Amino acid sequence: MYFEEAEREGILKEAMADILVRRFKQFLPSGWNRGKRIRERQGKCWSTIERPQCLLKDGYSFALEFWKAIEELHPPDDWCPEDANDPILQEAIDRAWLEDA
Repeated sequence: MYFEEAEREGILKEAMADILVRRFKQFLPSGWNRGKRIRERQGKCWSTIERPQCLLKDGYSFALEFWKAIEELHPPDDWCPEDANDPILQEAIDRAWLEDA
């Protein structure tokens, strides 16, 4: 429901950014690459990202592409987005986003 409404209103990327901030704060509050059992918590972070129907394409995983983009951007180990306008978060979303979504 959340994503369908966001898609109708033309704010799907913003809705996805909001979800991502929530997941980072839930699973990686001290930073995306800091703390105990980091790989496990990173996995939980990206595996629990809700996916809107328009981002479910054959052979495409927004969550995986987003995570690859985060790794390519090399944010500081203690990076955790404060809000949906975080520049690293926005760049990673842009890199992972399907053009026709």
